[in-house]
Amino acid sequence: MRKIKYIILIGILLILSYVSFIIWQRSDKRGMTDELKSNALLTNNEDMRLEKIHLVEEKHGQRTWELEANQVNQFQGQNLLILRDVKAKLYLKDGKTFNVSGAEGKLYQDSKNIELTGDVVIDSGDGYKLRTNSLFFDYSEKKVKTRDFVEIEDERFKITGKGMIIDIEAKVFKLLSQVKTIWRRKD
Repeated sequence: MRKIKYIILIGILLILSYVSFIIWQRSDKRGMTDELKSNALLTNNEDMRLEKIHLVEEKHGQRTWELEANQVNQFQGQNLLILRDVKAKLYLKDGKTFNVSGAEGKLYQDSKNIELTGDVVIDSGDGYKLRTNSLFFDYSEKKVKTRDFVEIEDERFKITGKGMIIDIEAKVFKLLSQVKTIWRRKD
């Protein structure tokens, strides 16, 4: 059980931190050229729209993460980026990977908080999967939260519950209510 908490905690923290920082850095620091901005088809008060993005970060010749989204909309007045059909992959130094996906992501640029909604899945790459409908990463508190139903499983067990808090700094993982565990016998 401790291994599961550690894997989920590290995976969520690293992926959300890297994705939020890089998106914030690219949109806020580098900006967009006037030519690209004027060519975008802007609607609904958005300041920028990009379609089918694929971002990759490499450090010292090694990939650290990848981010794909079918669409990114930026709303400067609200300090908000909205990503649609989000997929992120984090590459750890030990060779492990974590995959996170969701139907929509919101990055609040001023607070660096991130919200993922719609079929959110975190796959540890070594058999552990977490599924929920939404996740919220509070950057200042270093906590991942949801009020929704959560399912965590691998080939040996399945844990479900309603509501979850992961305190990254304290390394505490809590399912808040209606917690059930099913152990699977390996023959």
